[in-house]
Amino acid sequence: MTTAAYPTLLFYLLGFENEQRVEFVVYNSADELIYDVTFDVVGESGIADINLSEAENLAPLAIDETYKWYFSIFSAERS
Repeated sequence: MTTAAYPTLLFYLLGFENEQRVEFVVYNSADELIYDVTFDVVGESGIADINLSEAENLAPLAIDETYKWYFSIFSAERS
């Protein structure tokens, strides 16, 4: 359940010697995809943040509504 129209989400990432593909997605309560972004990470471990106020074409989230979000790190061996 969200308390802000554009929350910032924080994730701890382990260090990666090789570039890794990361995907972050958000679904509304009707299981409709409302946001999807992928990017690559490499380097030391630490905190990564996703600030939804910086997301292009994302309408404000409804306060007190339930959303599902997924943060996935894909292995370089993934086909």
